[in-house]
Amino acid sequence: MNAPFKKVTHPQAILAVDASYVDSLNVKHGLDTSISISEFIANADAHYVIAQRDRLEHDDRFRQLLPYIIIGCYVDGVLWVAFYQRTKLVGESRLGKMFSIGWGGHIDLHDVLKDESVVKLMDTIDISTRREMYEEAQLHITTANESYTAFSNYFPLTELGVLCDREAPVGTVHLGLLQLIIVDPNFGFESKEKNELIYNGFRPVTDLAADVEANPGKFEPWSEWSIQELAKRPQYIYEQTGEREIELVIQRNAKNTPEEVRRPLGAIY
Repeated sequence: MNAPFKKVTHPQAILAVDASYVDSLNVKHGLDTSISISEFIANADAHYVIAQRDRLEHDDRFRQLLPYIIIGCYVDGVLWVAFYQRTKLVGESRLGKMFSIGWGGHIDLHDVLKDESVVKLMDTIDISTRREMYEEAQLHITTANESYTAFSNYFPLTELGVLCDREAPVGTVHLGLLQLIIVDPNFGFESKEKNELIYNGFRPVTDLAADVEANPGKFEPWSEWSIQELAKRPQYIYEQTGEREIELVIQRNAKNTPEEVRRPLGAIY
């Protein structure tokens, strides 16, 4: 009698790149801020694959690409960062119960944007990043007259570098594209994935760095490296992001109630 088919844990098709391409760029272990995300993607056209996630999870010939977004705000010139704890229900079980400052996920097949049969890789990654932010995080905005919700995918993204783990099994098949969103500190904020993420609010990045040093392994490796970098170079990070001007546009639906409308100046829709 034939054996039954093996259940596929992660059946979706996702985007990955050849590990040899990453190695050819000498991407260092940890957070490599010398690697431009834009340049990395622009030169990856001959090195990407789209395959079933369940296969890629155990094939170190490839690295799955994941936008890894930090949500921060400035309070009296000090950077505060949103963080959370993953539950046992999180999609990547090897990260269960760990703390994180990274929002985002895999680049799915339905994110792929193409011109005829040619994949537009940079646009695909941008679409995936903003979709993930729309699905995971939302902000509550209160004006003098009303309150409404704005999703964090509307905000400008600042590239910070590439996250590359060459030691942990979960890390050797992934590559993180680290970016930062700066929001208004007066916004209310919450996670939309309450079953998988326990949101813990915003904390000064210096406090998180002290927590990382005092409690090794509490935060997932990508978050540890990101926190250390943000704490180490506060002035550089501020110069890259600043407290950017945000255009407030109130749109109304048929019931005359405000919709998700907080948009960055110069945003691409």
